Amino acid sequence: NLEFKLRLAMTGGSSSLCLEKNKTREIFYSVDAQLGIGSRCLLWTPGSFEIELAPGREATLIASTEPYNAILCMSQKEALSAERDRRRHLLYIALPEEETSPQFIEELVLSADQFLITPVGRFEDAVRNRATGIDIRSIIDGPVKSHAA
Repeated sequence: NLEFKLRLAMTGGSSSLCLEKNKTREIFYSVDAQLGIGSRCLLWTPGSFEIELAPGREATLIASTEPYNAILCMSQKEALSAERDRRRHLLYIALPEEETSPQFIEELVLSADQFLITPVGRFEDAVRNRATGIDIRSIIDGPVKSHAA
């Protein structure tokens, strides 16, 4: 059973988290209803975020399982640039450079990236592999339970 701590941060202005204890509402999923599977569920909402926006000023909501020192080490522009570079690199290694790929193929490559994880468990194996330049990855095929911190 894996547990992940979700860390949240807001940058760019005066912000606050407004807690609403035990607020739930029913959600209807129309595609699930068309498939004949469970189409209604309760959505629990712990609250909402508020941030004071100003003209010409950027604001960012960050949600990550990384430690705070990792999620706050880059500016919004640096993080966006790094993510764009990472996506370009994924497309570069997945698709031949000399061929022009249809956009839906690029979207499939980037969508598949959401299901790649770094497995946890055998710490010694992970350290040994990282030391030899191997980055272990695994594929998940369903939702991962997380617990907000």
